[in-house]
Amino acid sequence: MTDILTSDMVKHPEMCRMVLAVYDGRLDVVIYSTVEDNSLIYRSIPLDPEAASPLRALEDALYANPLLVQDNFGRVTVLIDTNLVTAVPNDAPEDEAQTFFSELYPDMELELIETAVRGGAKLCLGVDTKLLAFIRRTFPSAAVMHRIAPLCNYFGIRGRLGSADRIHIHLHDKRVDIIAYSGDNMLIANSFDSTEPTDDLYYILAVAKELGFENETDRMILSGDAARRDKILPLLRRYISHAMPAIFPTALFRLGKDAMSVPLEMLTLQLCE
Repeated sequence: MTDILTSDMVKHPEMCRMVLAVYDGRLDVVIYSTVEDNSLIYRSIPLDPEAASPLRALEDALYANPLLVQDNFGRVTVLIDTNLVTAVPNDAPEDEAQTFFSELYPDMELELIETAVRGGAKLCLGVDTKLLAFIRRTFPSAAVMHRIAPLCNYFGIRGRLGSADRIHIHLHDKRVDIIAYSGDNMLIANSFDSTEPTDDLYYILAVAKELGFENETDRMILSGDAARRDKILPLLRRYISHAMPAIFPTALFRLGKDAMSVPLEMLTLQLCE
């Protein structure tokens, strides 16, 4: 059973950042001080599958943990895990993303949220209107964005450190995220439903082919779930010469000993601001 997060667990919430990640069937929570090292609190809270709705399950999980619903955190970010996302150039027509979602999901009540990311692009997230209304009521000042938005910014910064084009593969739960840059320009940012190494391989190679990946010079960097990464790397190296695991950012170790257990997207926000 997950330990209850009580209000007395954080002495100075006004000096802390809270990141909530809404995944399928669970809510992940990260809280850390922006001025004190080794302050990391991380919990993965299962959502009740018997609840009246996924939204009700999320509400119950939040209110069962009083620390999460107090209103004096310095910063709050809510990440949404969904495949309802598309990346468009900053100069794209204003209605392009809205048209995309309306045509693909005509029966869904969605509100569009745009997040500027590195590489001259913005991530457009479609969020269920009832879910978004609840988040805004509960966390009025929270920044809401797609789960891969922090990864786009972090990988965008990393890509500038080398001249070769890079494709970043992030393996997480039932998804494979593929984010690619050429210098300072984003080429793609997408999240695909995938649970098997062969499916991961299919999406990765398809994107590499579409982007004109140069096997002799370009780099493919893998992060995320270590067990999945270890399964896909031997398969990938049959086709890609420079496929390698990402190095965990050492700057994050100051947050606490559990940092490596936290989904990368929940910690990289501070590295990109």
